Amino acid sequence: MYGLADARPGAAVFWTPVRTGRIRLAVTIAPRDPGASGGGYDTVEIAFPRTTGYVLIQELGGTAHALPPLPAGYADYRLRYQVRDADDPERAAHALQIWPEGRRRPILVEGTSRWGTARQATAFTL
Repeated sequence: MYGLADARPGAAVFWTPVRTGRIRLAVTIAPRDPGASGGGYDTVEIAFPRTTGYVLIQELGGTAHALPPLPAGYADYRLRYQVRDADDPERAAHALQIWPEGRRRPILVEGTSRWGTARQATAFTL
């Protein structure tokens, strides 16, 4: 676990500052690193090994949303998860970027909010 996100073969979990209800999530799937969305975000990157060329977003206890096919099919991917305005859950916006990339350790790219800092403080890596 790396504070904001965790991944295992076949699944990834993303934490949000929103406790109930829906979130705004923009998803980008690209053939290469699309670049981060700029400053002011809590941002983490994690490896995401895939055993298929498909992925879906599953709401906790809710609906599954299929995403377009992944560009490299069965491969290792990198996930960049970003949360803006995390200290104000009503304004919080989330972004997920997915691109093919070899496995490497998770990294905290940027931490800007009290929420993100607290999540990172309770995180551990295996």
